[in-house]
Amino acid sequence: MGIKYSVGDLTRGINGKSEPNNSYRKILSDATNRSNSIDTVQNSGDSSFSATATKYASNTKTHTGLFAKLKIYDGKNTIDTDTIYSSQKRHTTSDVLKKEENKLKTRGSGQTETSVNKQVPVPKSIKVSNSTKLPQESKKVPLRPMMPKGGISSRMIKKVKSMISKGVSHDVDKNEMSLTKEAIAAIKKELKEENEKQIVYNQEKFGPVDNYTTILLVQVHKRLENLHYLVASLRAVKGIQDAMVVFSHDLWDPAINAFVRNITDFRVMQMFFPFSIQLYPLVFPGRDPKDCSWNTNTKGKNTDCQNAKWPDSYGHYREASFTQIKHHWWWKIHRVFEGLRVTRDNYMGHVVFLEEDHYVSPDILHVLSLMQRLRPALCPSCKVLALGNYNKLNPHVYKNLVEKGDWWVTKYNLGFAMDAVVWRSLSKCKEKFCTFDDYNWDWTMTNVAQTCLEQRLSMMSLRLSRVLHLGSCGTHVKKKVCDVQAEVKNAVSRLSASKQWLYPDILVPLGSWKKSGKPKKGNGGWGDLRDRELCRGIGNDTVDEAFLARLQAMTSV
Repeated sequence: MGIKYSVGDLTRGINGKSEPNNSYRKILSDATNRSNSIDTVQNSGDSSFSATATKYASNTKTHTGLFAKLKIYDGKNTIDTDTIYSSQKRHTTSDVLKKEENKLKTRGSGQTETSVNKQVPVPKSIKVSNSTKLPQESKKVPLRPMMPKGGISSRMIKKVKSMISKGVSHDVDKNEMSLTKEAIAAIKKELKEENEKQIVYNQEKFGPVDNYTTILLVQVHKRLENLHYLVASLRAVKGIQDAMVVFSHDLWDPAINAFVRNITDFRVMQMFFPFSIQLYPLVFPGRDPKDCSWNTNTKGKNTDCQNAKWPDSYGHYREASFTQIKHHWWWKIHRVFEGLRVTRDNYMGHVVFLEEDHYVSPDILHVLSLMQRLRPALCPSCKVLALGNYNKLNPHVYKNLVEKGDWWVTKYNLGFAMDAVVWRSLSKCKEKFCTFDDYNWDWTMTNVAQTCLEQRLSMMSLRLSRVLHLGSCGTHVKKKVCDVQAEVKNAVSRLSASKQWLYPDILVPLGSWKKSGKPKKGNGGWGDLRDRELCRGIGNDTVDEAFLARLQAMTSV
C-alpha cells in the first residue's frame, strides 16, 4: 500500500512555525534567535530513500552545539534542516540566565538598556514534497523577564560544588541549584500561576479538547536539542492536529518554555512539576547538605547524617536527581487524569506516554486508532496499548504483527497508551508504588502490574516500534560527547526501512501469550522515608508548603 509521508515530513518544521497571537505567549529573543539564512531545496534524480548527516566544521559533535546539521533525502528533494533551525550562536540556559542577570544589573545602575525586543528572523518559506510552507516572519512580542532580581548566587554555587565532591555519584547541574531565594520564589509564583491557568495553546486554530481527544504526554527535563527532534517528528504525524501534546517539565527554563509556547502545528499545554530540585535545591526534595552521601558506609562511624537510618536495600542513600524522575512521573500521571480540567470529567480517550528523548513514527496515531478498534476482537482483556519497544531486528521481521501478554513495563515503556479506566485500577496501588525500593518508575510499575492487582495487567503491543529512543546520554548512560545527530540519523533510517509496514490496514496477532516472569527485587534508591511520604502525598493530593516543611524537618537520628 502507498505510504503518504516522506523523510522530509519526519523532520519538517523544526522551527517552521508562525508567531502566535495568544497574548499569553512569551518569547525570549535571546533564547530563540534564528539564522537569517535562506532555506534551500536541492533536486536529485535518485529515487532511493536515504538520510545523511554532516558535521559542523567547528563542532565535530553536537555536544558543543545546540542543533545538529541534518540532510534528509525523501526521493525527490534534499532538505538541509540545518538552515531551518540552526543559528550561528547556540543559546543555552546559562546564556539566558547570564543575559537576564546583565539586564538586571543595567537597570539597577540606571544605564540605558539596549532593547532585546527585536524581531526574530525566520527563514524564508521552503517548499517540500507536500507543498507545506514555513512562515516568512514573526511579529514582535514583548519580552517578559523570566529571572527576578538577584541573579545567580556564587555562594550557593560553592555549596553545590562542595556537595558534588562529597560523594554524589552523578553530575549535578549547577544551573538547577544556583538561584537565589528571591529567584526561586519568583519561579514558584509563576509556575503556580501557569499550572492553575492550564492554557491550551492553538485551540483557536484546531478547536477545543473533548473527551475523546488523544493526549501525548511528554516528560521534559533539560535536553532542548532532543526536544526539538521529538517535536519535529510529532509535526509529521498524521492526525496530530486532532490530538493535544502536554509537556510536563521539572525545570523552569526560559529557552525551553519559549520553544514549546511557540509550537503552532498542534494543540499544546504545559504543566510544571512543583517539587523539583530547582525549587528546593538545598532542602528536601532536593539534596540537603545534612543528608548522607549516596555511598556512605551504613556500618561506619560517620553516620550522624540526618537520614542515616533510611538507606535502601543495598545500603545506599537517596540521590535527588534520580528520585525526582520517579516523583515527577507519579505527579504527572495523577495530574493528567485527575487534575486537568479537560480530562478529569468523563475523559474517554487515551494518554500516550513519551519523553523528551523519543522520536515517533508518522503513523503512531494511525496504529493507535487501529489498536483501539481491533482490541475487542484481538485481545479484549488487554488494558495497555504498547506502541514502542526496543526491538532491533530488521523491520520486515516484525511487519504488522502484534503480541499479547503481561505488561512488562521496563521492556515496553516507550510510548505506551492507557485510558482512565486503567488508571483507576492502577491508582489503587499507590502504597505499592510508593514503597517499592526502586528509584525507576518503570521498574516500580512492572512490580505493581505483576503483584498489586487481582490479575496481572495485560497489554497488546506492536512488534514494529513506533517510538524510538534517542537517549544515549541520559539518566543511566553518561558519555563525554553526546551525538544526538547520529541517533536521529539512525532513527530516520530505521523508519525508512520500515515504510512498507507503516499505516497498516490490519494487525495480525501472534498466538502465544508473553509473560513478564517472576517479580524481581527493586534496584534500590528509594529507601528514604521522606521520598515515600512525598509520594503518598502526591497520590493523595495533600502536598503543600507545610507538608514539605514537615518532611524537611524529619530526621532518622
